[in-house]
Amino acid sequence: MHAHVGYQQKITTSHVPWNHHLSHRQQPLTFLSQPTSPPLNLSTKWNNFKCLAAISKQTQRFFSAVLPTVATRDTSATNRLIKKFVASSPKSIALDALSHLLSPNSTHHPLLYFLALPLYLKISETSWFSWNPKLVAQVVVLLDKQGLDKELEALMSETVSRLEFKERELVLFYCNLVGCNSKHNWARGFDDSYSRLNQLVCDSNSVYVKKQGYKAMISGLCEMGRAREAEVLIGEMRERGMKPDIV
Repeated sequence: MHAHVGYQQKITTSHVPWNHHLSHRQQPLTFLSQPTSPPLNLSTKWNNFKCLAAISKQTQRFFSAVLPTVATRDTSATNRLIKKFVASSPKSIALDALSHLLSPNSTHHPLLYFLALPLYLKISETSWFSWNPKLVAQVVVLLDKQGLDKELEALMSETVSRLEFKERELVLFYCNLVGCNSKHNWARGFDDSYSRLNQLVCDSNSVYVKKQGYKAMISGLCEMGRAREAEVLIGEMRERGMKPDIV
């Protein structure tokens, strides 16, 4: 999978099931649709980074250098800077940069969100990278919020296909997806991921899968302000002989 940025005319597609195309391998992802944000006012560029004291100076320099290339749609320069940053950065710095882009609390320039997927994919090519369900879930939520349906469906299909016969890993991925959507207060994504996790819990004979699923769904409902639905699930757990461990 090649981690390159490519700006193209955005195609809006309706959502299809995440396990669509599981019978065959997805084509390489089309990484970025054409940015819809207004052109960057470079005179205010530094104001966008004054709140980034928590990240490394190396990451700040990377964001400062790459932002104008995204704003001007200079894809070659953007790809080159991403590749250089990942190659020259320790694991902790590269992952911190990605985590900053994925955090629901980040306040950076909107165009930087378009770096999340190609940066994740370039990081995933490194020798030190280990697949992480929470990280993938965070990328999925960001793509959904950006309306990048094509990229979202490709990443979801690849992930579900990867975990198709690994039920414990699949439930952890869906649990993280429910949690990430609730932290972003993203109702559409939450309802969709909740429905799929609930179906997995109902179909599974594994006590581990059921406990992890219930825990994530109850926590997510509480985070979304849906306490009554959470209480119903707690009652359902008790009826099935499982003790809720939600505080």
